[in-house]
Amino acid sequence: MKDDPKKAGVAPHTRRRVQPGAVVGGALLACVIGTAALGGSARAADEPAKPSDKVEIEGVVAEVKGSCSNLELTIGGQRVVTDAATRFEDGACADVSKGKKLDVDAVPGEDGALRATKIDFD
Repeated sequence: MKDDPKKAGVAPHTRRRVQPGAVVGGALLACVIGTAALGGSARAADEPAKPSDKVEIEGVVAEVKGSCSNLELTIGGQRVVTDAATRFEDGACADVSKGKKLDVDAVPGEDGALRATKIDFD
């Protein structure tokens, strides 16, 4: 039996469109336009996010704060942070700037931000 995308949970590694206000990996995505892929097991939207929950977002950087390797980005209204463990593909930390389109693999942080594990430049 296939999962109904209108239900609270989704199947592992399911790719789906993200609508404004959707809860992905425990993080409220206010304005993300694009797709998100969830890893791990299906769970209710109000269940707390776990560090093992993987989230993929793509979008244009609206704001950048900090310096390499500790950046704080805003992508589609979602706060994304980088650290020394963040991997960069097709670019470097210094290439992150307002207006750049990025694909981000992340895990939920304890403070509500997504902690980027990989950033790919489009």
